[in-house]
Amino acid sequence: MISILGAGVAVACSVAFSAFDAARKHLVQHLPTLPLLAILMVGQAMMIAAWWAVSVAGWGDPNLLPTLPASYWDYLAATVALNVVANVLFLLAVKWAPISYAIPMLSLTPLFAGLGGWLLLNETLTPFQWVGALGIAGGTFGLALTANRNKPTQSVASKPLLGMGCMAMVALLWALAPVVDKPCAQWAGPLLHGWLLYSAIGAATLVAMALYRDKTPAPLLLGGVVKQQAVPLGAALGAATASTVLQLWAILLLPVSVVEGIKRALGLVGAMVAGRYLFNEPTAARQWLWVGLLLIALWAMLFG
Repeated sequence: MISILGAGVAVACSVAFSAFDAARKHLVQHLPTLPLLAILMVGQAMMIAAWWAVSVAGWGDPNLLPTLPASYWDYLAATVALNVVANVLFLLAVKWAPISYAIPMLSLTPLFAGLGGWLLLNETLTPFQWVGALGIAGGTFGLALTANRNKPTQSVASKPLLGMGCMAMVALLWALAPVVDKPCAQWAGPLLHGWLLYSAIGAATLVAMALYRDKTPAPLLLGGVVKQQAVPLGAALGAATASTVLQLWAILLLPVSVVEGIKRALGLVGAMVAGRYLFNEPTAARQWLWVGLLLIALWAMLFG
């Protein structure tokens, strides 16, 4: 039986991720990709650190200051590497393949998470939950194809099969990252691990900015844009921080694949709603049919 608390935390995580995606969609129209990524990663690290520090000072909970085993740092390095490599492959995938070809490959994430959780964490799903995971993968794939059918491609599509392969690897790496995060969160707690994780990812992003400084706007110019977008940036950082901590909490309560299934299903529904009502994007009736399949499959994962 799925934990009611865990399901509630995972749903809240999905809502926060949808809010983050909506804010990020606005921000990418005004800020270059790499500086925006650096601001979001470093900003999350700072906000989670403040959350953790206030919790330690206010609650005095000794569990917030654990003694970390030596193996924690190996796992932390692994999850940082998974996230960094996944982001690089994502950029290559959308460069080599049309969006309508590449993005549907992310539908494999819940299945990869199920296999990773089974192999590395001994997590088990019922046959009905596996059917739900397959339904979420199929519904995600169908919805992505439908949504992108009439949109112009945003890549040269010089190597479409290689791009699709890269995006499949992204799905695998993004599925394995929370599998590796789970023991880290068990040892350190969601707040401390979230802080250390995003501090490392933020540092890697800053190094990338230094290496590609010729493609980064001048600091004064960038600072002016950041000031203009202060409200959306604040909303994005708040939503991103909440989604990160809630996800690390959720995977302590539920199998990783269930959390990923909830995120994928509700995240797509949230993206459709945000696109329709915040960005005036058209939606077709057939897209809502795929949403119906997603929700049925989600029910199977939760109650199977």
